[in-house]
Amino acid sequence: MKKHDLLSASILAAGALALLSTPAHAQTTDAAAQEGAQDQENPTRPDDAAQLDTEAELESGEAATSAESIVVTGTRIRTPNLTSTAPVTSIGVEQFTETGQVSIGDVLNDLPALRSTFSTANSTRFIGTTGLNLLDLRGLGTARTLVLVNGRRHVGSTEGSPEVDTNTIPTDLLERVDVVTGGTTAVYGSDAIAGVVNFILKDDFDGLIARASSSVTDEGDGASYFASVTAGKNFGADDRGNIAISAEFARQNQVRIRDRAETRGGRRQFQVVDSDPATATSDADPDRIFLTDIRNGALSNGGTFQGICPALTANPSADLLRRRAINCGPGDQPNFFRFDFGGAVRPAATPIRDFRPLSGNQQGGDGATLREYGQLVPQIDRYIVNVFGRYEVAEAFEPFFELKYARVESFQESSPTFAQGGSTTAFGFAANSTGIPIRFDNAFLTPQAQTFIQSALPAG
Repeated sequence: MKKHDLLSASILAAGALALLSTPAHAQTTDAAAQEGAQDQENPTRPDDAAQLDTEAELESGEAATSAESIVVTGTRIRTPNLTSTAPVTSIGVEQFTETGQVSIGDVLNDLPALRSTFSTANSTRFIGTTGLNLLDLRGLGTARTLVLVNGRRHVGSTEGSPEVDTNTIPTDLLERVDVVTGGTTAVYGSDAIAGVVNFILKDDFDGLIARASSSVTDEGDGASYFASVTAGKNFGADDRGNIAISAEFARQNQVRIRDRAETRGGRRQFQVVDSDPATATSDADPDRIFLTDIRNGALSNGGTFQGICPALTANPSADLLRRRAINCGPGDQPNFFRFDFGGAVRPAATPIRDFRPLSGNQQGGDGATLREYGQLVPQIDRYIVNVFGRYEVAEAFEPFFELKYARVESFQESSPTFAQGGSTTAFGFAANSTGIPIRFDNAFLTPQAQTFIQSALPAG
């Protein structure tokens, strides 16, 4: 094909394309005109409707997304379990201040992991422990529960022991308490066999707070009072330093055992009333039953003298018969004689039931219950002052100091001490207890008591 033939073909092709494109352009123009006419009749244009449809789809999509999404709140709450290899129980300070109790340890003892070995109520178990509140994880002993303050060991509250009285820790500066019950011995040693209780205190307290509270039992006694003042101040560049002082006073009035009707009088307990179940053949009757007003026959508040019932011989003498009439009760059980508060000796009151020789207990009578002088809650006055200071010199260097003054005044009332034993004559005196003999020339032994005891003893 020649050159001019190629040029002609190109022109023809261009003309054909022009002819094909003209109707399409006209069609587009007509559609636009129609849309313009529709705009005059309907103010909502199709593109606006499409936009509304698009917005509706977006809104429905957002609604679907919000319905399926999970909203996390409280992200600032400290969760030690996220970083700890052992389970941690964390208690916030609100759980202490909202209870109305004046003892932190009493609140912690409500946790299942802690046993109330030395709570306020039973701190009178031993001499010198009144008013102490020591923690006992798992019941393994207070010496095996390590108490820390801000992750550091604290000065012990009992002589020669690392046990910490939790009542000396300032409540207003307390942020939380972390309790760990496993895997602690590898870090802290044998005194953390049961676990660790760590008291975390605020190190940036800024301001002044004063708090006071009081409470009373349902019976109208056992009133408790608490008052505290805490002040703190941040200082230095970017508040790198802080100093805080907290002073607390707490009083707990005592509640005696005899102040409660349910604990006044004899004990309520399961009592052996039949032959010893450990050795005897069962007779189909219960050997132990629940009884009230159980007392100890051989003990009394003023003192008890137990007679000796001599065996009856074939030809009893007058002296033997006389002593049996004094000393022997039903079933040849020795009679009890009580010292009254004036020092005279009188026969013990007849009990409802006597459970000897199964035990030394009786139901009824005037024997000791060992509860007449005990306490349900002791009398405690507590004065605590804590001073804390720190300054962050560098990220790895932050010197601090901690000062503490604690004074606890407590009053303990318990049952009298006692000793038991037989009565005999030896070296001119009557020994009614092992190791604590009562001589006949004792200044507190009245002539009536001396005469009665001598008449109950064998002649000679």
